[in-house]
Amino acid sequence: MTRQTVQFENKVALKGLGLGIMATAKTLSDFEKASIEQSVLCDDLERIADALPDDVDRGLALRVAEKISIVLDRAHDLEENEVFPILEARAHESALVQTALNRFRNEHQQDACFAEEVREALIEFATGTRAMAPDALGYMLRGFFVSLRRHISVEREMVDLVLA
Repeated sequence: MTRQTVQFENKVALKGLGLGIMATAKTLSDFEKASIEQSVLCDDLERIADALPDDVDRGLALRVAEKISIVLDRAHDLEENEVFPILEARAHESALVQTALNRFRNEHQQDACFAEEVREALIEFATGTRAMAPDALGYMLRGFFVSLRRHISVEREMVDLVLA
């Protein structure tokens, strides 16, 4: 059976292999927006890391600290409750896809914990309270945004692969 994609009323019907699932264009658009929002967050974290120790925009550090958990929570919620079920339905017999999605869920938990540590470190640095050494903060930020960029990239590739 061939696979085809039909658009109507702002929805994409994915048909093939006996599946008739509905993935709204809005869900896929929201996924793209969430990926971009996370990438912008990574860019901001890299800007902060590059400016250490003396040229950091402390206002930027506080703004990033305020939004880091919000951005990740929103993206993780969208992925786990809307995007992943679409992928699971589309590739329901694929152990590889299921393994990858379980890995993504696990990474979401790890990223959320790491984001909280980054948030606290940025607030402490920006306010001058108990700030860690600038080189340690730089390593922390780089470890977080490099890992997050890799995660975003692999998730996007998975969505493209499964829904292609």
